[in-house]
Amino acid sequence: MKRILMILDNAFKPDLRVKKEIETLIGLGNYIDLVCWDQDSDLETHEVFEGYSIHRIKLKTERQIGIKKISFLYKFFKKVHDYLGQSNSKYDIIYAHDFLMLPLGLYFKRKYKSKLVYDAHEIYHLMEWEKYPNIISHLIYAVERLLINKTDHFIVVSNYRKSFYSEKIKKDIHVIGNWYDEYDGGSIDLHDKLNLKRSKIILAYFGVLNFKVRPIDRIFDQISKSENLHLVVGGAGPDQDNIEGIIEQYKNISYLGWLENVREYMNGIDYLVYFMNSDRKYFYYTAPNSLYLAISHSKPLITNVEGEPKDLINNFRIGIFLKQFEDLVNINFNKYDDYKNMVLNINKIKNNYSWSNSFEVYQNIMNVKIKISEK
Repeated sequence: MKRILMILDNAFKPDLRVKKEIETLIGLGNYIDLVCWDQDSDLETHEVFEGYSIHRIKLKTERQIGIKKISFLYKFFKKVHDYLGQSNSKYDIIYAHDFLMLPLGLYFKRKYKSKLVYDAHEIYHLMEWEKYPNIISHLIYAVERLLINKTDHFIVVSNYRKSFYSEKIKKDIHVIGNWYDEYDGGSIDLHDKLNLKRSKIILAYFGVLNFKVRPIDRIFDQISKSENLHLVVGGAGPDQDNIEGIIEQYKNISYLGWLENVREYMNGIDYLVYFMNSDRKYFYYTAPNSLYLAISHSKPLITNVEGEPKDLINNFRIGIFLKQFEDLVNINFNKYDDYKNMVLNINKIKNNYSWSNSFEVYQNIMNVKIKISEK
């Protein structure tokens, strides 16, 4: 059994991608010590489960502080160092999630003489571009490239991001997407829950409520003028405190709040909606959870996001691509044959975007030989 030290820059409430990775790694016979940077939760400091433990470093930070975050990062590093210094544990593998944890991962790689896996959930310097001066963003990318070359395994979440890094980094890059396996849990009937006529077509947005980045509010007026559409919104974020006040003027938009298990609601919708501000430098490289969530539940996606979402829609007709938000009004939602064909097309490709596909990648990374059928 290999022992893995996993370091994460959020409180693991849980982080769904990290949760799936932990379950897969446990399935390969590993034990994981997960150390988290808990900036804002009231979760337990220490928890133990079968196959893994969680230790949360409680260190609150201010939001949107840019380069000032370095001082908080240093404090977190020191607290992790002190915490692990009290333990006699030795680690075979260090698993660092995202750029902020990469320097710490490299430190522990050297301390424990272990392998280092770097899992880049985002292209950090592009994702956070607006928070830093240009010269700092370029410096962050240069530092990341330098440190990646010192890792043993490098993981990204899409082929578009693999292509991006491959231009500057000469090493193998693994792709493990934010994919989902088939869902076999409970389901909520949204027509019943919201007292809607069965003829209503339900569109849904599930995710971060930040209208500056994901301007879902841009379609509220269009939805409100439709006789046969209803939009449900679920999630949390900077705009969650005022969203109820915003939508109370609209008769056919509902806010469900934060959803602990968003997959319960997927079978009750017709389309999943995901919009992003196209001015964001990250726009082309976005690999939204919504895309893979929609595929896993055979629901067409409506999006304006280029890169992988647009390519999959254009190549396989699994959804609707909009050049601008206002084009939503031009969609003929009553063409049932179009909808049925999109669902059929999703079913043809969905196995290519199943989380189970990550198992073979992790087999290679962990250097274990287990047949997939034995999972």
